[in-house]
Amino acid sequence: MKKISGPGEVSVEGVSKTFDQEVVLEKIELEVAPSETLSLLGPSGCGKTTLLRSIAGLENPEEGKIKIGDQVVFDIGISIAPEKRKIGMVFQDAALFPHMSVEQNVSYGLKKTDPKKERVSELLEIVGLPNFEKRRPETLSGGQKQRIALARALAPKPSVLLLDEPFSNLDSALRIEVRAEVHRLISELGITAIFVTHDQDEAFLLGDRVAVMNNGKILQVDLPNVIYEKPSNNWIASFVGAVNLVSCKVSGNKAETLLGLLRLDDSYEGDFELVLRPENLILTNGNDAEIETIEYYGHDSLLTLKLNDETRLKVRTTPSTSHTKGARFSIEHKDVEVSAVRKNS
Repeated sequence: MKKISGPGEVSVEGVSKTFDQEVVLEKIELEVAPSETLSLLGPSGCGKTTLLRSIAGLENPEEGKIKIGDQVVFDIGISIAPEKRKIGMVFQDAALFPHMSVEQNVSYGLKKTDPKKERVSELLEIVGLPNFEKRRPETLSGGQKQRIALARALAPKPSVLLLDEPFSNLDSALRIEVRAEVHRLISELGITAIFVTHDQDEAFLLGDRVAVMNNGKILQVDLPNVIYEKPSNNWIASFVGAVNLVSCKVSGNKAETLLGLLRLDDSYEGDFELVLRPENLILTNGNDAEIETIEYYGHDSLLTLKLNDETRLKVRTTPSTSHTKGARFSIEHKDVEVSAVRKNS
């Protein structure tokens, strides 16, 4: 598939925004490289959509600077209109014009001098909906509407694509299908993309890197595996997946814990919480812990066990292993390094 747009970098420097005296964005610093897909991950109300809308020009921050490619689109005395920022945007609800055909929706942002029919035909082919030009939005499924919304966003050949939770209104099976298709298209087109989501799985699947936000701040930007394996604080550790945070005093690169001596990924000094992921714990024959709950997911099970000292640990097991509530085991940690975060971080 040929690339249909020149990828642009995005630079956000010191951007802040308030609504009714409530800080929504606080001194945001973010760099997105050309052709990179960045996932902006955080809970509802953390400011991620406001940041995306600020990049798009739909919100004006109180301070800071935003660049798209070589163009400063926001700064003191500068606020470039959204349609001149060379961005395409896909919204949560697709936001197709109900009174327009698919062809009219896709071509909406094109100039009068653009070869509209050829461009629309090309884009519908790219998103897997050829010959849909005359269809109306009410005749389309949720997944088809999002594909048309993507085609419309790509029509003006933007340098950056912004996606605001585009799959959240789709049912589970369709969500997985459309997500995989959009991921493939973005990769093949080579366009720079920023993808907003509250779903950790989506963020990790779609993003070359992930920026984690909370309370108007970006807390960590890194590769998905680093975010998961080496979170910068205990809130991130809990937000991006099931975790056991075990408190202990650490000195050096080893820690004595209720599971024995564990190797750490770095040298630490002081009071820390060890980040023990459930998939790194193993049940063994013994009498140190009792199974309290079993969450069966098909591809695996997540067990919660209560130790003799009342500590609770989560352990992930394979689906082929059958367990019952009340059964007793001992727990060991795999021989892998463990990361640590400051207590109350």
